Amino acid sequence: MELKPGMLGQVRISSQRHQSYPFVPEIAVQKYGKEFFVFIDKDNGLYQKRPIELKEQVSDGYLVAEGLQIGDKIVNQGSFTLKAEMLKSVLGGEK
Repeated sequence: MELKPGMLGQVRISSQRHQSYPFVPEIAVQKYGKEFFVFIDKDNGLYQKRPIELKEQVSDGYLVAEGLQIGDKIVNQGSFTLKAEMLKSVLGGEK
């Protein structure tokens, strides 16, 4: 039987995925060379660069295979600014 416009039906979706992965918005993910990373908000204006391994793109972000735990507090807006400041200090921009 085929559904036609205006008809209703019930659907059951099953998945082989048994593991949950952290999700990060695309704006939070930064890249330098071959490394992907995010910044963890450690509170009090402190941030930590955290390398991550991306699993797959989903909607407007990514599932993270390694490097994050569900519930980690990451920086979304301002992530690019933190990357620029980090690179400035790494590349000797500040004296």
